[in-house]
Amino acid sequence: MHESTYQAGDLMTIIPHNFNDKAIGQTSSETDINGVTIPKGYVNLSQMCKVNPKKKLNDYLSNLNTLDYLIALSENPMAETYSPPGGRIPVSDNHEGSSSALVFGLKSGLLIRTYDKIGGQGDIYSQIEIAIHAAQWISPQLAVWANRTLRLVINGEFKALTEEAKQAEKELQVRWEKIRSGTIVTRRTLTDSIQEWLNRPDTATTCPHAIIYANCTNQLYLALWGVTAVDIRCHFGLISAKQLTRDHLSAAALKALDFAEAKVIEAIDHDGATPHKNAVAIARVRRAKIDFKD
Repeated sequence: MHESTYQAGDLMTIIPHNFNDKAIGQTSSETDINGVTIPKGYVNLSQMCKVNPKKKLNDYLSNLNTLDYLIALSENPMAETYSPPGGRIPVSDNHEGSSSALVFGLKSGLLIRTYDKIGGQGDIYSQIEIAIHAAQWISPQLAVWANRTLRLVINGEFKALTEEAKQAEKELQVRWEKIRSGTIVTRRTLTDSIQEWLNRPDTATTCPHAIIYANCTNQLYLALWGVTAVDIRCHFGLISAKQLTRDHLSAAALKALDFAEAKVIEAIDHDGATPHKNAVAIARVRRAKIDFKD
């Protein structure tokens, strides 16, 4: 039996799958838990490891085979794989004694730790392929169930129909609109910064101004996702200039782009950096592990 639920106070769309009367949560869409963004399809690994009392999450994360699997997966990730801008690891997770798989997973975004409302550590969510890998380690029965059930969300075959789920979708849309509004302000500020840079007496460039703006945007997309602005527009089927790319990005992708643009603004205003040539270095962001299209 599968149900969707909305919990007041968090913008969450969590499917509490049922396996042998044990709940295993999975995000049915991009979800926010106390300020931590969880991509679609991620599975509550902490709950999964409670299915078999003899199989502890810490033991799974301490297994060298787990680390090897995470490294291999990071080299060929699914689109759902996500890493926060800057790849910050909570200090509480980056200490001597933490398993290398845990540290690597948090750095790469293959694992995401949640927190309660007062900052205490919560459950760990994992990318779906890790959850299936863990299920194989936990029990053969769970492995069969996980392989068949967890993929339904990724494949779009699971439909949430409850009123709570509908309400959660509305809340997530409101959250997206708020983030989108914030990116508009940042983008305008970036445009102003580039214009001020162009107006400086010591600025010498023969490059057309329109090209400078376009190249800066293109360099940011390449830095974040390894694709050009044209590639992204083609993916979404955007033809008209009135169709804005950012209206089709996910909340997490918008946050990553907003973070990068803020770094470019800082570099132009304070360091006098050249916006259209050095945006990759200026942004000081590594390639995000979130796909722009999810």
